[in-house]
Amino acid sequence: MAERLAVIVKSLDTSRPVTAALASPETNLFADCLDVVGYNYHEDLYEKDHSRYPGRVIYGSENGKDLKAWLAVEQNDYIAGLYLWTGIDFLGEAGAWPSRNSGAGLLDLAGFKKPVAFFWQSLWTDTPMVQLFLRQGKGAEAKSTIVCYTNCDGVELLRDGESLGAKRLSDSPDRVLRWQVPSEEGVFSALGKRQGAVVCSAEWQAPGAPDRFLVTQDRETLLGDGKDVAHIEVRIVDSNGIQVEDAQHEIICEIKGPAKLIGMESGDAQSHEDYKSNRRKAFRGRFLLYVQSEKEPGEVAVSLGAKGLPQVSVHIQVEAAASAFAQ
Repeated sequence: MAERLAVIVKSLDTSRPVTAALASPETNLFADCLDVVGYNYHEDLYEKDHSRYPGRVIYGSENGKDLKAWLAVEQNDYIAGLYLWTGIDFLGEAGAWPSRNSGAGLLDLAGFKKPVAFFWQSLWTDTPMVQLFLRQGKGAEAKSTIVCYTNCDGVELLRDGESLGAKRLSDSPDRVLRWQVPSEEGVFSALGKRQGAVVCSAEWQAPGAPDRFLVTQDRETLLGDGKDVAHIEVRIVDSNGIQVEDAQHEIICEIKGPAKLIGMESGDAQSHEDYKSNRRKAFRGRFLLYVQSEKEPGEVAVSLGAKGLPQVSVHIQVEAAASAFAQ
């Protein structure tokens, strides 16, 4: 079947090679039908198959997010690259109840980056980057750990301007830098260095009590065609504008004007709230609104409220859609 399908594809398009993602790339009759052979979760076969078939073009067509998947590409010129399963979380393959979705993504269902997204960014980008996270210890005597992802030569960690020491990436086989800290108090700053010079930085600070909404939107205008969509990101922050990670307020959304709410997403895999409701709980202190235009122009006001937080509104202008008969 694979041979027949490859012939059909090439009869329609001769400009590109034919490939497939193989769960069993050792099935050579299948692999021999392809110009480029995709390996699903079979980094263990790369070296052996390259020796047996030196002319075969190999890439990872479906891979997990552990470091070995990346190292197989980085350390072997004959491996063209990889595809992670998956870029973003998706409904289905949910595992055990009450989870409703796969958590395999670098991004959650709302498109927000998970910590693992920054780890992979540190692997594949050349642009200097550094990112900090806190991993809380357990028990009365446990210490918390500052976790750092970076692609710099090394990172110096400071708390309130005082150095807690520098670490080199080459000394960490798992490419993660860690500092144990006795408390979470203060402002932690990471200085990413290359050849001794600071090239990037990041901060982490424990949030205070929830104080207000911080709202950003990707669109200020929508086309009045009944299809155009704006994404409004809502974060619950403290008085200093720091996101409150454990905030789970139920947010109520009201819309006035020629637009409608078509969904709210928090990224919480265990949320069973109605997507079509105008109420949803925040998850890790944030969520996303999807607002769609109606077929008429005008100003739209999107108002958000939650118990204990001041109400906030953002505005979107819906512009008249051009007539299909206009010249």
